[in-house]
Amino acid sequence: MQPTLVGRQPQQCTSLTWLLVGDIREMLQDHLDEEALRWLHPILDALIGAMNEQSELTSREGWYDDLVGSFPHLISRVAQIEAEQTELCRSLRRLRNRIDRALPLSRLAAEIEADLGNWVSLMMNHSHREAVLLQDVWCTEIGGEG
Repeated sequence: MQPTLVGRQPQQCTSLTWLLVGDIREMLQDHLDEEALRWLHPILDALIGAMNEQSELTSREGWYDDLVGSFPHLISRVAQIEAEQTELCRSLRRLRNRIDRALPLSRLAAEIEADLGNWVSLMMNHSHREAVLLQDVWCTEIGGEG
């Protein structure tokens, strides 16, 4: 069942996303076992749902429209941020589907642990790039120098 978008704000989806990423990071610190892999299913499903919802809300609400309208030279950076978000969600979906493979538990856990750790790093880097973009805009607006 798809959650409703009515009344939701992109910030709520972002908060949920980072709570779930934190849960995943904690699971990775403890290493994945059979029980953790079972819990990982609903966490990844919720994370994918939150990321999809955030993407849909930001697109529908024109999240970056004002930014691009005021700073057209940033359109390529905004496009990169949006493309990264889409790819992060796709790669997480692929990773989620790999959990169901018929592999010995130790091999599956090791592969998922490594790939999920890499995904979390990519997500952190993406978030940093987005924050830098918004900070650059903020500094440009305040400084007025562009």
